[in-house]
Amino acid sequence: MSEPVICITGGASGMGLATARKFDAEGWKAILIDLSEHQLEQAKQALSARTVTICADVTQESDMQAAMETVRDATEGRLDILFNNAGIAPGGLLESQTRPPFAPFWTSTYSV
Repeated sequence: MSEPVICITGGASGMGLATARKFDAEGWKAILIDLSEHQLEQAKQALSARTVTICADVTQESDMQAAMETVRDATEGRLDILFNNAGIAPGGLLESQTRPPFAPFWTSTYSV
């Protein structure tokens, strides 16, 4: 494998997809891991044929073990950058969030 490889969790939208676009434009193989099959398909269509998409939940160890096996197989074991971008946010200003409703989001994000 000659091209460098970046794997991006939360790669199907937002900052993850923007990062994938940048690296894809520079000739990198981008591997996107995300929960949304629909967004992954849209991302794959927007990027080059080098792109690999994997639908997985980063909070589930079994999902990530399978995802990393797919990454290894798709890249002949090469991985130059792992961008752990996945997370969940309720939206709005942080200071406007109260602890009880916001706590599940922190727990989910820290599970990543």
